[in-house]
Amino acid sequence: MERQSDGYISGFTDRNLKKEIVLLEGHYREFIAQKDSSGKTLACKDCIDKHLLAIFGYAEEALKYLPNNRDNWNTIIAWGHKRLDELPALECKTDADEKHIYDIIEQLKEMRLKASGEKLCYTCQLRQQMDK
Repeated sequence: MERQSDGYISGFTDRNLKKEIVLLEGHYREFIAQKDSSGKTLACKDCIDKHLLAIFGYAEEALKYLPNNRDNWNTIIAWGHKRLDELPALECKTDADEKHIYDIIEQLKEMRLKASGEKLCYTCQLRQQMDK
């Protein structure tokens, strides 16, 4: 059986990694939203765990098949380990907790942009164009 091209594997890995990052960003945002609501939220820790593990899977797969970007994949894996380690104690009860989660969301955005080769997200690009 013939192996797919590196371009195909790279595209598949990048697309799926970005999908998982976007879903994870949403769950972290929901986690913040529960701070001010009745406690009902879609952001269960099991969902965050699931998306973190999927991100691991794509990054580890990329290490095997796309070794040219090893530093990026290793950074994503190390970041994911850190998030998994802190997940059991994750809360959003204080302003400091909320800031920490917003920092995580910002890190996810940076990983997503790096995976797509973009320097600015679509919204940031739109804001720049509107400011001109």
